[in-house]
Amino acid sequence: MNNYKKLADVELVSYLKRGDRKAFSVIYDRYWGKLFCHAKKMLNDEEEASDVVQELFTNIWYKRESLNVFRLDGYLYGTMRNQILHFMAHQKVITKYTTSLSYYLESGVRSQDSIMVENELLQLFEQELAALPVKMRTVFEMSRGEGLSHKQIAEKLDISDKTVKKQIYYATKIFREKIRIILF
Repeated sequence: MNNYKKLADVELVSYLKRGDRKAFSVIYDRYWGKLFCHAKKMLNDEEEASDVVQELFTNIWYKRESLNVFRLDGYLYGTMRNQILHFMAHQKVITKYTTSLSYYLESGVRSQDSIMVENELLQLFEQELAALPVKMRTVFEMSRGEGLSHKQIAEKLDISDKTVKKQIYYATKIFREKIRIILF
C-alpha cells in the first residue's frame, strides 16, 4: 500500500479501472477529506456532505471500468459539484411537495380518491419494507418507527454508527425510487 501512496493520480486511475482495490483506497484516502470539507462548505451540513462524498466514491467504484479521466482532482470536484447541485434541486422539490402536502393535510379536506391513494401508498410502503433485507429493515424501523438515534440503534444492535447511517440511507433510497416509479 505504501508504494501505491507514491503513485500519481493517473497511475492510480489506471489501476482502479482494472478493479484494483488498493488504488481505490489510496484515491479515497487522498481525496475524501478535501472533498468533505468542500461539500460541507456548500451544504452547511456535515451529514449531508458526508453522504454526498460517500455516494461519489461509491459511483466511482461502480463506474471504474468506464472512467475517462485526465485530471482526477478536477473530475472529483466537478462530479461532486454536480451531485450537490442535483441534491439541492431535489431538496427544493421535496420542500415544495412537503409544504403543499402539509397545507392539504391541515385543511382537513380529504376526498375518497386521496384516501384510496393514501391506502395504496401505505400498502406499497409496507410491501417494500417487508422486502428489505432483515438488518436494513430492523435499522429502518428502529429509526423511523421508534424514533431512535443512529447512536442508540448502533448500541442496541452492536454495529457502528456508519453502518446504521448507511442502512437507513439505502432503505430511504429504495423507497424514493419506488415512489418515483409510481408517481411518474
